[in-house]
This record gives sequence, C-alpha cells and structure tokens, in this order.
Amino acid sequence: MPAKRPLSLDDILRYDDAAVKFLFEHYYVQLVVFAKNWLPDIEDCKDVVQEIFIHIVEYKEPFDSLGKLKAYLYQSVRNRCLKFLRHEEVKQRYAEEMRAVSEDGKAAILMGINTNRTISLTFAIGSGLAGVAAVMYCSAYPQV
Repeated sequence: MPAKRPLSLDDILRYDDAAVKFLFEHYYVQLVVFAKNWLPDIEDCKDVVQEIFIHIVEYKEPFDSLGKLKAYLYQSVRNRCLKFLRHEEVKQRYAEEMRAVSEDGKAAILMGINTNRTISLTFAIGSGLAGVAAVMYCSAYPQV
C-alpha cells in the first residue's frame, strides 16, 4: 500500500526510513516489471531492483528533481539487467569450457594417458636413460 502523503524531494533525499519506504512502495513493482523486459526469471528481477534501492540508500545519491530520480532508477535497472545477462553469459561459457576440459580429461584417463606427463614421456623415448630418469623425477615430484 503506497504511503498516504507524497513526500517532497527534500524529504526523499534525507533517505530516512519514511523516505525509503515511500520510494520502495511507489517504484518497486514498476521497476520489477520493467526488469522483466530483460530477465526471464522474476526472482532475478526482484534482486536487481533491491540492489538498486540498496545502492541509492548507501550512497545517498543526490537528485535535482523527482523526475531525475525516476529516470535514474529506470536507467539503473536497465544497466544492472544488462550486466546480469553479461555475467550469466560468462558463467555459461566457463561451464561449457569446464565440460570440454572434463571430457578431454576423461578420454585421456580412459586411454591411460596422464596429460601432465606427456612431455616427459616424449622426452624419455627420445633420450634413453636420461629420459627415464627425468620421467621418474617428474613422477616423484608432480607439478601443480
């Protein structure tokens, strides 16, 4: 339920409990719906909007007018949604790379190849006893 009386810009910029409650009640739902234009999950939308409110209260952002405050809120939601999507893309790429590395590692293990020792084994084949000593040394002191 919205606050009973609208607050002035000076009241809002004090960021006391009544001002924050007024801003939150007045803009929260609108901003969540706005965030839904970019993010498919409503919970992610809610998180983004809450982060915006936390930011403006923590940093006590100054504004010249309520119109500029509203524009800031909407622009911030848009920017945070885009940042969220970029981060999700990075996480997805990382997961795909890890799956590919995991699959390569599984194939090497199934074939009996230790990927950390391949260079040493090649060296051992080409250089006789010195190479065997190098392989034994690498086996005793595995590289991390």
